[in-house]
Amino acid sequence: MPPDDDTNWDDVAAKYHQSKPLRWPSHYTADSYRKLVRRAVAFIASDTNEIDLLKTDVWEEGVETGIDVLTQLAGDRYRLHGIDISSVACTAAREHNGGIRVVQGDIRSLPFADASFDVVLDLSTLDHVTLGDARYAVAEYTRVLRQHGVLLLAFWCDTALLRLLLRLGGVRHRLLAIGGNQYYFPAKLVQGWLKEDSDIVEEFSIGSVLNFGFLVGISNTALVAVDRVLPKWLATVVVRLEHSPASKWLFSSFAGLRAIIAVKR
Repeated sequence: MPPDDDTNWDDVAAKYHQSKPLRWPSHYTADSYRKLVRRAVAFIASDTNEIDLLKTDVWEEGVETGIDVLTQLAGDRYRLHGIDISSVACTAAREHNGGIRVVQGDIRSLPFADASFDVVLDLSTLDHVTLGDARYAVAEYTRVLRQHGVLLLAFWCDTALLRLLLRLGGVRHRLLAIGGNQYYFPAKLVQGWLKEDSDIVEEFSIGSVLNFGFLVGISNTALVAVDRVLPKWLATVVVRLEHSPASKWLFSSFAGLRAIIAVKR
């Protein structure tokens, strides 16, 4: 994850890694993210034999290992790269998955040459920097992509309902409880940044179920109780709906995250 003025991401990664994972959100998020990744890589040119792929943080591959999204891409066709500001997350990712080339760095100034990758994946990394810095990060993603390269960008979206839920719940989410900063961006603003150099090919409103965690998140006991009760099949149904063609309109008013797939011109 990238740094900001208030967060020591090594401390956050260590605390999160030691905390007991919630069964249901992990299953739901993993299913959703893996579907997004499969949709994104489907836009790679069919004649590309070797694919260089960069994931902009390695929490899912190291700290939140139950949500590992790159395992499905293991094989000779993909050269997998990861970057994270946290040395703790980098070390954990290397230990968990030796197939990923992990470097420590900042998404606002990626330590890679222009046109280095066919795919860049950002699954809720961007929303841990301020709005001003987020634009620099998106520009960096575009810079390191090759022509016709694919960017998958998922970020927490600023909606009226989400602001209401944050006020009612009194806390934002588990990450914040252990020191991580979180920001929420207007979808139209991020779309505008992307359209400067890329064509948006798919867009989804996801994470709708996670919003309700804000309401019960004021009590960790309540959060754990809900986690035990909710069946996993419900997560599968919701994910299927969120990844349908009607997702952007059906869930846009209350989904927590916006997922955008763009192809560099």
